[in-house]
Amino acid sequence: MTDNPQEKWTKWREIILNIIKEKPDRLIEKEKNGKQKIKKSNKFSKYIFLFTVFIFCFFVGFLIIFGIGLYKYHWNNKETMKIIKIIPYPIAIIDNKKINNLGLIRYSEFQENLKAVKLFFQKQKQNDSTFQILSDKMIEENTFNMMIEDYLISKTLQKNGIVIGKKEIDKKIQEIINQVGSEQQFKKIIKNLYDWNLNQFKEKAIKQMILQEKIENLIAPKDLRDWLDEELKKVKIYKFI
Repeated sequence: MTDNPQEKWTKWREIILNIIKEKPDRLIEKEKNGKQKIKKSNKFSKYIFLFTVFIFCFFVGFLIIFGIGLYKYHWNNKETMKIIKIIPYPIAIIDNKKINNLGLIRYSEFQENLKAVKLFFQKQKQNDSTFQILSDKMIEENTFNMMIEDYLISKTLQKNGIVIGKKEIDKKIQEIINQVGSEQQFKKIIKNLYDWNLNQFKEKAIKQMILQEKIENLIAPKDLRDWLDEELKKVKIYKFI
């Protein structure tokens, strides 16, 4: 091994030059790899965006097509009932400017009430052959109007700070059960007449009964029918059937 300083410097110079020469090559390779990764990332993002757009368009298309079937062709099978319980298609929108509120009457609730009313009439006809059943159109109109009136009553009571508690509903239902004899017997009666369970009867019948009692006390001495007619004139109802 030589100790000549000139030779040492020459060797170091060659090493440094080799490093300088190799460094750009490494940087170029690194830059290429980086661009490839960015390209792959952009491509993946593009696929995600296109997939999201596809899902959105599919969902909107489904809502439109299903809505046409529901409102124009009156679809009313089991699958339809399941879907409208999940997606809140409206049967009516109520513009109540008096309380600055837009109310939504759900199509699913309307169908449940309509089914119960029709079943009740059918049972009455079976028990009494002279019983006159209304036409389907009249039953639909009466059910619809009843739901609008229930909405107005409920919102007016809420505005006046009047609420109905679970205990109040349970007390009323227990009074009826005591008259019938037993809870089991009562469940059979409401199942036979309306195809409802006990909770449905509480919500759709007992609660509405209590609401009516409270609104009559609130508006007294005015007649309920007169009050409802006045309130209906104050709201705009957008009907979808």
